[in-house]
Amino acid sequence: MNRVVLLKTQLDEAAKFAKSKTYRHKRLAVILLDNFIEIQLSNLIKEKFLWNGDLTVNNKKYSEDEKKNILKYHEALLKASVCELFINVDEQKMISFCHDIRNNLYHKTNEDELLVNVALKTLHKIISFRQPQWKAGKMGIITGSRSVNDLHTLGKIRKAHDSNTDEGWEYFLSKYFNFVDKREKNSSMSLEDYLMNKIISTRKALKFLRTNNREIFVPKTKNWDYNDYFMAHFFNDAKEKDIVEITKLHRADRENYDLLGALDNLHSTFASTWKYKKESRLDSLEKSIRTIGKAPINKALEKYISLKDEVNIILEVFTKAESHLAGAIQYAKDVAKGK
Repeated sequence: MNRVVLLKTQLDEAAKFAKSKTYRHKRLAVILLDNFIEIQLSNLIKEKFLWNGDLTVNNKKYSEDEKKNILKYHEALLKASVCELFINVDEQKMISFCHDIRNNLYHKTNEDELLVNVALKTLHKIISFRQPQWKAGKMGIITGSRSVNDLHTLGKIRKAHDSNTDEGWEYFLSKYFNFVDKREKNSSMSLEDYLMNKIISTRKALKFLRTNNREIFVPKTKNWDYNDYFMAHFFNDAKEKDIVEITKLHRADRENYDLLGALDNLHSTFASTWKYKKESRLDSLEKSIRTIGKAPINKALEKYISLKDEVNIILEVFTKAESHLAGAIQYAKDVAKGK
C-alpha cells in the first residue's frame, strides 16, 4: 500500500483514540503518535545516509557505527534529526518527554492520565507543524502509485502521488487530525497542576503527621521534624542495600559478620555526609511551580523536568510516613477492640 496512505491512516486512527474519554484509548494514541514521529525521523535520516541532496553523491557524513547508533537509540535519532534540521532543539526536548511517557505506557501499561493528555497535545502540536514538511519521509521525493487512492484528502486530488503535497497534508491534518479541544487547559497549565497536586498532597501528609499524636503510636518520631523524616527515609534505603550485600556473603562469613556494628558505622557515615533539609523548600518549590502555567510549552517542560524528581521524592517520603502512622493507629484500635 502507498506510504502516504499508511501514514495518514495511522494519524487518523490515533486521533480517534485521542478523542476518546477512556484512558485505555488515549494510551494507544500516545503510542501510535510517538511511533509515527520515530518512523518519520528514521526514514528521513536513512535518506540522508544514502543521499546528500544529490542522487549521485554518496553521503560520507556518518560512519557505519554512527548510522547503527542513530537508528538503534531514540536519543541519538533525535540528536541527528536536530543536526539535519528535521526538528529543532525545543522539539527534541518535547519529543523526548513524550517518548518517556510512551515507554511507561508501553512497558508498564500505566501513567498519570494528566501527563498522557499533555503528551497528546504536545505530539499533536509537533506533528501538525512538521508533517507538511516531512511528507512521506522521503525528503521531498514523491512516492506513490496511481493505482492507490487516498480517501483522506481533497476530492480533486485523490491520486496518491498528488496527496503527498503541502496542500494535501494540510487538508488532512485540519480535517482528520483535529482532536485537541481548545477549551481545555493547555499543556503548560496541566503540568503546573500535576506538580501542585503533589505539593498539596505532601502538605496534607505533613498535617496528618502533626495532628494525630504520633508520639503515642510511633514513639521514636516524637521529636522529629521535616529533616528527620527525610534522613530516616534515605537511611533506610542505604540500610536495605547494606543488608542485601550481607546476604550475598558466604554463610560462614555471614555468621561472623557484626551486623549491628556495621549498621552503626553506616549510620555514622551517613549522618556525617547528610545535608539538612528545610521545610521552607516546599514554599520555594511551590513558587517555581506557579510559573509553569504561563510559560510556552517548551519552557514549561524544561521547568517541569527540573522539578519533578525532587517533588516526587518529597511526596514519597511523607506519604510513606503518613501510611506508617496510619497503620500504627489502626493496629492500636484493633488491639483495643480485642482483634
